[in-house]
Amino acid sequence: MKSIEILAVGLRLLGIYSAIKLLELILQTAALWQEITKSEGMATSLHIVYGIDIGLTFLICFLLINFPVTLAKKLLPKKNENEAIFNGSAADLQVSAFIIMGVFMFFSAVPVLARDMVNIVQLIMHSDQYGAVSISKYVMPVIGPCIEICIGLYLTFKANALYLLIQSIRGFGAK
Repeated sequence: MKSIEILAVGLRLLGIYSAIKLLELILQTAALWQEITKSEGMATSLHIVYGIDIGLTFLICFLLINFPVTLAKKLLPKKNENEAIFNGSAADLQVSAFIIMGVFMFFSAVPVLARDMVNIVQLIMHSDQYGAVSISKYVMPVIGPCIEICIGLYLTFKANALYLLIQSIRGFGAK
């Protein structure tokens, strides 16, 4: 099995995991559906929040399950000739593990960030219903997903550099 195929299998497994999380999210939303429709003024905006969350999670599942090889080719480190560098060595497997972890962190944080951002917009638009609620209460949870997205992007697009950094740190202990 080629290393690019291993990366594609890892991405497809992430897609399957995302599909399970999507099913869990749909079941939770269905359980909350009666409570959502009971709140008169907030029903539409809550439908939008859950719709965005479910829609983004579905898009992530679709991409990871249906196009894992295409994503793997785009995420692998490239040579000067724009050809993917992957020969199946242990170093390449470590790079693919960093890429898979980065994709997982990025794709798991995007729906959470979108939901939190919609909640902030909802708070601002309906400030008369909420009263004098501190906006920092809703802004602080956004920081965590933003950090996860940054780490996920770094792991995804700088996996080779991270591997080289770890190897150089390991080299210091051997001398």
